[in-house]
Amino acid sequence: MSKSVSGSWDRKMEKIEVGKMYFKKKGGKATIRLVTLLEGDKVHYRVVYGPALKKTPTGCVPVKSFVRWVTGLYMGDDQYHK
Repeated sequence: MSKSVSGSWDRKMEKIEVGKMYFKKKGGKATIRLVTLLEGDKVHYRVVYGPALKKTPTGCVPVKSFVRWVTGLYMGDDQYHK
């Protein structure tokens, strides 16, 4: 079952989907988040790589905040699906 969210406010991303990984690059560091659940206007995620992995390994934010955070869709291999 795949849920997705899209809207006119979303110019950076076409849609956010459960099961996909998204990344943010800041300086020389990157963080990858796996979307685990879309619930109304909230995105639940799990950090699978990056400095936030130890500090806040899971989280829930509004969709708009998640879209502002995202640099792009992670298209690498599945090494983080362990």
